[in-house]
Amino acid sequence: MTLPLPVETQVSRSTPQKSFYKGIVVIESPTKAPDASVGEPINLKQNQKSSRGWLLLFMSLSVVLIALTLYAAQMYQNLQRQIQATRDQLQQQQRAQQFAPVPPREAWALPFTPENFKKQWWHFDRLNCTWLPEAVSETFLGPHSLELRGQIQGWYGGGLGTYLGMDARGYTHLSLNVFGYGPGSGILKIELVDDDNKNYRADVNAQKPGTGDQDDVLTYALPVTWQGWKHINIPLLAFSDANPGAGDDLWNPSQWLGSGGLLQMQWIALGSQATQPFHMQINKPRFIQIKENASKK
Repeated sequence: MTLPLPVETQVSRSTPQKSFYKGIVVIESPTKAPDASVGEPINLKQNQKSSRGWLLLFMSLSVVLIALTLYAAQMYQNLQRQIQATRDQLQQQQRAQQFAPVPPREAWALPFTPENFKKQWWHFDRLNCTWLPEAVSETFLGPHSLELRGQIQGWYGGGLGTYLGMDARGYTHLSLNVFGYGPGSGILKIELVDDDNKNYRADVNAQKPGTGDQDDVLTYALPVTWQGWKHINIPLLAFSDANPGAGDDLWNPSQWLGSGGLLQMQWIALGSQATQPFHMQINKPRFIQIKENASKK
């Protein structure tokens, strides 16, 4: 008797399959779908490589940051050394200027004639200026005198000034002749401005006359209490600093290292009383050099 060949029946995967082989029935279970709740297996080697890469990047950035910090510190130290070297050089130049020998200087006369007065002088507020021909009664007088007259109100009566722009190194005194009209003539305040910020301009605060923003203002008050002519020599070292803290607070009116030297001079009319007339004459103002030996004789 011949056995029939096995017959395979096509069934769906969702139902059991039956196989007939040599009279034996085999029941096969359906294919099991993968469990979606179970994740993919973790790749430890890949995660280790990623962590190592981030660590190397962090270390590289740290090294760069440290290098930049050290470079900046070195640059700062170099800058400080350069600044200190510049300061030392300027101090040496100032000392050299201060102790440099000064040659004898001829008297330097101010532009003090009727012709150049209108061009080179300015006057302000209530002070009136009149040129008087002078009959030379004294040998020390010049050919012209400037009469200053006004009314003092609130201790002040105006003034006048001129631009100098001169190297005053070596001059020791301001010389001038003053004619007084007695004890009530007034007080002549003299202002000198030297160039400390090296721009050939007198930087003076217009809101506060007599004070400078960046240049020294040095002043001297001359009370005129006599009658007639008197020759006056005012030591330049007798001028006092009217604006401490501005400029360099030193009397150094030389044209050195780009400085304009002694820039300008002003004469201010003041009163010994709050209200009074102001009246005097000025003649032959000059900067002169008086040697110590000559002054002692």
